[in-house]
Amino acid sequence: MQLPILGAYRTRLSDEFNLTLKAGPYFAYALSGDDEWSDSDGDSGSIDIFSSDFEGEGVEASRFDFGLALGADVEYHRFVVGVEAEFGFIPFVKNTEDNMKIRNISAYITVGYKF
Repeated sequence: MQLPILGAYRTRLSDEFNLTLKAGPYFAYALSGDDEWSDSDGDSGSIDIFSSDFEGEGVEASRFDFGLALGADVEYHRFVVGVEAEFGFIPFVKNTEDNMKIRNISAYITVGYKF
């Protein structure tokens, strides 16, 4: 579950085009998470990354995430095309043995029509 809190600034580029820039923090909480594995013997399975079995291998997983969201939209009459990106500040997985940290980074494209 994610809650973005974005501020936006909209400016008119011409009679037909508008540009909207948006930025702000987001807060997220993982409801579930599985890691699938397989080995050279052909064995495979999955494990809940938030369980104590997963964390027992020197890995810590956090359900909470916090980061920055940025985006830009171009409007042409009622059509909208945009790009957005999110950068997580808090590592959601840490490997204490290797000093490895994994953070969320995502990007997406929006295409829409305003009614």
